[in-house]
Amino acid sequence: MKNSYFDGAKKLNVNKIGNIMGGQDGAIFNGLLFRLDSSANGHVYDLKSKDLKEVGDFRLDNLGVIVPHDNCAFFSDKYYDEKDEFPIFYTNVYNAYPDRQDRQGMLIAYRIVREDKNYVGKILQAVRVGFTDDLLWRSKDVKDIRPYGNLLLSKKDNLLYAFVMRDQDKKTRFFAFEMPSIKDGKENKELGVKEVVLQKEQIVDTFDADYIHFMQGGIIDKGYLYSAEGFSVKEKRENLPAIRVFDLKNHRQVMHVNLFDELGLKVEPECIDFDGDKLVYSDYEGNLYQVTFE
Repeated sequence: MKNSYFDGAKKLNVNKIGNIMGGQDGAIFNGLLFRLDSSANGHVYDLKSKDLKEVGDFRLDNLGVIVPHDNCAFFSDKYYDEKDEFPIFYTNVYNAYPDRQDRQGMLIAYRIVREDKNYVGKILQAVRVGFTDDLLWRSKDVKDIRPYGNLLLSKKDNLLYAFVMRDQDKKTRFFAFEMPSIKDGKENKELGVKEVVLQKEQIVDTFDADYIHFMQGGIIDKGYLYSAEGFSVKEKRENLPAIRVFDLKNHRQVMHVNLFDELGLKVEPECIDFDGDKLVYSDYEGNLYQVTFE
C-alpha cells in the first residue's frame, strides 16, 4: 500500500501535480505553501486548489541587515502570539555569507503577517551553532565545501537538529539541541533581535550517518528526516538529484533514492515538506510533485 510516510518502505514514487515558482526551500501550513528564492522573496500557493492558485507574494523583512539563502525552511508548532494566523516560520542563512563564521549554522525566526493580499515575515530571533569553527563540526585536514549546515525542528520531541557535510570522512554529522523558546537569547545589535548561540554543552544527541551530497531542503516528521540533495544533471554524473531519509532515533540512513537514475528527474531538488499527511517536493524550476512510498 502506498503512503506518504517512510514507515519501512522499499521504494519511492513521485507524481507531478503542477508548477509553482522555482527557487529554494519552502514550508507548508494549513494547505498554503510558502516558497522562497535565495533573496528572501517568494510566493504563496493554495495546495487545496486544483490549479495550485497563487494567493499572494511572500517576502522577509530586515533585508538591509540579513538575507537568508533559504536552503531549508519550516514552520514551528509554536506561535509568537496566540492570536497569530501562522506559527513561527524559520529559514536558514546557509551560504549567504560564506566569509562570516558568525553566520554559519544560523537559523532566522519570522512572524508571518498578512499585508493586504501579501505576506511578510517579520524577523523575531536568530539561532546559531556556536562551534562551527571546532573540529566537532568541521573536518580536520580538508576544507569542507559546505560547512554551513541545515537546521530542522523535530516537533515530536521539540528538538532542533543541525546537520553538516563533512568532506574528509564523507559523513553527515547530526547534532540535536532542545529547541530554544522564541523569548530566549541575548540582544544582537546588528540584527536588532535576540540571538541564541548553541554550544557544545547543550548537545543532547549526536551521530554520523551517510554523506549528503550538497544538501538542499528538508523536513522532519514522525522521527524521520527527509533531505533533498544534489544539483541538476549536466554532462557529468556528479552530485545527482536525490532524496534521503534518516531515522533519527536509530541514528541511520534508511533510504536513498537517486531521482535521476530511478525516476528520470534531472533538475536540482530544493523544497520538501508535508501537506497534512502528503509529502510534496519541488525542484529549482518549480515542478511540484507528490511523493509516495511503498
